[in-house]
Amino acid sequence: VVSTQSTGEQTLKTHGEAVRNSCPIVRLRGLPFRTTENEIERLFSGLSISKLVIVKDPRGQAAGDGYVQFEKENDMKDALNRHMEKIGHRYIEVFQAYNVTDLDEMPKSRPAKPPKHWGYPQDANPYMFEGDWGPRAPP
Repeated sequence: VVSTQSTGEQTLKTHGEAVRNSCPIVRLRGLPFRTTENEIERLFSGLSISKLVIVKDPRGQAAGDGYVQFEKENDMKDALNRHMEKIGHRYIEVFQAYNVTDLDEMPKSRPAKPPKHWGYPQDANPYMFEGDWGPRAPP
């Protein structure tokens, strides 16, 4: 029988510590939609950037998020200190990206959201609902 504490520690070692130590990647949130790679490089001036991704929506437009991979762990730590600095008029949030291990493997766009249905489903009969819609139709 394995105790939950050792299982939790093992999970942290295999999934958390390894990712934190091997992947100096930060996530950016709140980017202006017209942000360029040059503006992001300026935000992290003095740090050695190895890869940069601006996330796009399904139409190919910027989604307001980005990822930056640094060559050194210390550069990533310095980048975290630039949390809430501005690009244009927007404050940029900078977080360590724990769930990304390689920017080349990461999808470059967000998946499309399923359409929302307002009101009745297309095949629904309004008389089949009770409550706010009133009683059922007579047979």
